[in-house]
Amino acid sequence: MKCSKCGAELTEDARFCSSCGEKINRETKFTDQNTNAHIIETVSQTASSDEKTKKSLLNSMKHKCAEFWNKLTFYGKVTTLAIVLFILMSLIAFLAGKSLAGMIAGVSVVLTIVALLMKRQIIKTSKNGYILLCYSLQLF
Repeated sequence: MKCSKCGAELTEDARFCSSCGEKINRETKFTDQNTNAHIIETVSQTASSDEKTKKSLLNSMKHKCAEFWNKLTFYGKVTTLAIVLFILMSLIAFLAGKSLAGMIAGVSVVLTIVALLMKRQIIKTSKNGYILLCYSLQLF
């Protein structure tokens, strides 16, 4: 504990400062401790609330992803996995400095998306066009 007037170090049971003679106010000490305890409690409650919010958000995202995945057909699941895999391959290739491999993986992403759109008949084509696209995907 320190004197509020001169800053001298005091013992815990001192009533007056041994350097300047200032009267030591005990209530201030206890109030400061209570205030600090209250601040610490408030900060820990805020941190706990933030953690709960993060966990709640994470659980919500996990639930939405699981719901999306369960709604997909088998073809949709395979296509989604292929797109994710091709994107990862593209990123790895570009980070490794292999631009040609990255471009090929990028083209694979585009072809997979086009195949998905053709399967859902968003892009209208003949059966031969769809087979040609699937064959071109196998080449990569």
